[in-house]
Amino acid sequence: MRHSDLFRAYLRDLFTMAQQGDAREESYYPARATMVAEMAKGTGRRQIYSDPIGSRLNKILGSYRVS
Repeated sequence: MRHSDLFRAYLRDLFTMAQQGDAREESYYPARATMVAEMAKGTGRRQIYSDPIGSRLNKILGSYRVS
């Protein structure tokens, strides 16, 4: 998947979730996880570890390790 398509899909998922009106921070995690998984697949990486709990930055962005 091309980068532009990847980010368009991600933004579309965020927009769809926001339109529901009751989205919380955690509601957006699946969209981000999908985007990171697609990025990893596109670069030939197989394992993705996500830890959305941790420091303040991790609470905002989540923590992804791709290997």
